Amino acid sequence: GATIGFTLPLNLVFRETPDPLLAAAFGAVALIAQLLAHLAVRLILPNISKDIADGVVSAGVVQAGAGIVVGMMSAAALTP
Repeated sequence: GATIGFTLPLNLVFRETPDPLLAAAFGAVALIAQLLAHLAVRLILPNISKDIADGVVSAGVVQAGAGIVVGMMSAAALTP
């Protein structure tokens, strides 16, 4: 989920701007957004890593969903 969420804004930025520095800046913001989303989920659900390792599918869906949602929001906000 985080990988998809990270590549969504990058795809849009690379399509819209020829400037590699601007694309890198947007990429850094998208990466920070993904890290913050991961930390937020970990704060709300402190046992999520253990649950994912134990095969609790819903925990993985929550973590993946958070990454995708943040990526979609980043893509909408960061598109020049």
